[in-house]
Amino acid sequence: MDFLSFLLLGCQQKIAYLTPQFEGQVIDRKTDQPISDVKVFLTSRNFTNTDTFGNFLVPPVEYKYWLIGPSHDSIKNYYGVSLIFDHKSYVSKLYTIVDIPSTTKTQGNQDYLQNKKFIDMGKVYLTPADPSILEMQEEVISDTLDYCQPNQSQKEVDCIPLPEGMT
Repeated sequence: MDFLSFLLLGCQQKIAYLTPQFEGQVIDRKTDQPISDVKVFLTSRNFTNTDTFGNFLVPPVEYKYWLIGPSHDSIKNYYGVSLIFDHKSYVSKLYTIVDIPSTTKTQGNQDYLQNKKFIDMGKVYLTPADPSILEMQEEVISDTLDYCQPNQSQKEVDCIPLPEGMT
């Protein structure tokens, strides 16, 4: 066995998480009913559709490597990612995410990029599109989404539910 084979057998593949994992539920603002088949895009690279209960889960963007981690440019490409909710019968919603609050589940003594981050968006409310308007406008929320305060409703204010154990 040559040295390179020995070295590769002794190394484990590592994963760097360039974005958090997003989850939540999409709700009709007028009827308070879940919306199925909403396309949820993460910077137009990763996407999923909501299920029959309006639930979605967008996995994190992962960078897999053996010896050399992601470059600064790879990480920079995901700073300020966008989360887009799109359905033909609703006004699209786009969140520009910069320093969005997230929870981390640390897996041992790992560096920042190896800690998987999770963002529970809670309920994301979409407004039904007016059929007389041919061109739908996007609702844009820029910068940081805040955690919801006890007196705030996600239906009225764009915020993220407070993670368990935080006050």
